[in-house]
Amino acid sequence: MAGIGTVVTGTAVAGRVAVGDRLLLSPRGLPVRVRGIHAQNRQANEGVAGQRLALALAGVERDDVRRGDWVLAEPLHTPTQRIDVRLQLLASEAAAGALDTGAPHLGAEDVGARVVMLEGENIAPGRQARVQLQLERPIGAARRPLHPA
Repeated sequence: MAGIGTVVTGTAVAGRVAVGDRLLLSPRGLPVRVRGIHAQNRQANEGVAGQRLALALAGVERDDVRRGDWVLAEPLHTPTQRIDVRLQLLASEAAAGALDTGAPHLGAEDVGARVVMLEGENIAPGRQARVQLQLERPIGAARRPLHPA
């Protein structure tokens, strides 16, 4: 934005952020400083978990930021290329083991992955199994508490 610099937007997943905080742009680990905050479309000195935020960042250019990047405290910066998940195929899948291994999404991230079975040899339609997503490149990921079914 003209006169403001690099601005990133998204929903705060956890914690809080304040003007002046020194954070990292993950997964590449680029250091940034929070110059300004808009929380819920209003100028603010801080933002908290659950709010939609726009952060004006110093230390990075617009081209340094990619869709799916995270802005976080240094101790939370742990990019990964492997994620273990429980995957369930829709019952409407036409054939046992039918699985599109193209591009899983995590938050706003879009990255190719190979699906490796951790239990069993395949997943039948309507069934689930533990698998590992082996990603093409490191991404930022955080485990969220499971929601009751």
